[in-house]
Amino acid sequence: MGLQPGAHVGRYIIQNEIGEGGFGKVYCAWDPEFARRVAIKELLQDTPALTSSQYAQHLARFKLERQVQGQFQHPHIVSVYDMVQQDDNEYLIEEFVPGGALSNLILRAGKLPPEQVVQIGIELCQAITAAWGRDIVHRDIKPSNILLTEDGHVKLTDFGIAQIGQMSQRTQTGDPHPGTPTYKSPEQEQGYGYLDERSDIYALGLTLYEGLTGSRYKRERVAVRRLHRDVPKRLDAAIMRALAPDPENRYQHAADFAAALQQSLKPPFRRWMLLGGVGLSLLLALAAIWQLRPAALPTETLPPSPTLTATIRATVNATPSAIPPSPTRAPGAATVPPTYTRVPTSTPAPVISGTDTPEATATPRVTAPQLLAPGWGAEGNSARWTLEWRGTLPNTAYGYRVWLTHNGAQHSSALLTENQWTFDLPGAQTWGEWRWSVGIVSKESPQTILAQSEERPFYYNPVGSPLSPLATPAP
Repeated sequence: MGLQPGAHVGRYIIQNEIGEGGFGKVYCAWDPEFARRVAIKELLQDTPALTSSQYAQHLARFKLERQVQGQFQHPHIVSVYDMVQQDDNEYLIEEFVPGGALSNLILRAGKLPPEQVVQIGIELCQAITAAWGRDIVHRDIKPSNILLTEDGHVKLTDFGIAQIGQMSQRTQTGDPHPGTPTYKSPEQEQGYGYLDERSDIYALGLTLYEGLTGSRYKRERVAVRRLHRDVPKRLDAAIMRALAPDPENRYQHAADFAAALQQSLKPPFRRWMLLGGVGLSLLLALAAIWQLRPAALPTETLPPSPTLTATIRATVNATPSAIPPSPTRAPGAATVPPTYTRVPTSTPAPVISGTDTPEATATPRVTAPQLLAPGWGAEGNSARWTLEWRGTLPNTAYGYRVWLTHNGAQHSSALLTENQWTFDLPGAQTWGEWRWSVGIVSKESPQTILAQSEERPFYYNPVGSPLSPLATPAP
């Protein structure tokens, strides 16, 4: 029968069933404390298909999944929130990812566009890198363990058979590595030894191969372009290198594989392009010489345009207030992506063009001097965040405003005159992705946005690992 809509698992309210496994069902549920949807995996003790020893193995996987995924607040790894025991059954509470599994998308589409596969590959390389940074090897990367968000990004899930640190030294005695045979690396199939990230790189290569061709490499054993001629040669070569039988011949790090995928869609450099570039350079040189010919002196010289320079510093030690009505953007106001860094790293300031003045600089960056990780079940804790940027104001009639967005709700700062805004995120109803931007706004009504940066994300999990309180994609 399973759980019916409206039933409770701990504080979580079941909404509907979204999947089924060999040992229970998967549900979408509502978490009233954090006002969010969650996914609940069920492990039933009286499942007819499971012996007592098999149940113990699956229970160990549940606990390992909570232990491993609970360490991460990463945009491409599914977060685990809680584990509940009820009526002798176990329930794993996870982040809800609404887009379903990549395996379903491949089944429907047959072959995915190379651009989409490259994006998937780069994002999963980031997840592998984050896991390997903690000496964790997933060991079961496959399309069914990759979930899609509503905006088409991916999240890796099911770390229930992950290798953590030196735990697999036991496999040197001959015990096999767990995993799905179709997606095992050669060294994982051999069943002994300590695996490293190159094993997950191989499994990712198998997954991307399947996304591009609709077929499994271990069945076809041919290059990608033999099955999909529209795949660029460089992308074919990148995936086939990831599938090298000898780990020494693969990419040695997931970041290297990501870089190769990034370059794979760019057209190759041709000799005729070099010749054309030389010709163009000659034409530009001749044009420059022509421009240097003697000319009449101007009758007057225009004064230099003023440069916008100012700083904002304001401190708010509470949850930001509701955002006021959005000001109207002035004609010609431009939006320029800011640089996102973690202190003490700094980057050159990009230029934000304005209407009344020719330019303004703004380099937003996020710092988190102290993020609290209270542990499982703790409530009411808070984490103080600081948003910083550099900028310049045309005059005292303008100020800076910070906008924050979380779960569809918008908040904003008051008008600021300094380059820092500090605020607190309480430990409830604030988990997940926040997005922020900063703008130059007129003080008089109607308020006008002179210039505004692009939104940037930061992530917060009050029930996470103290080792990695902040995780964010690269700028």
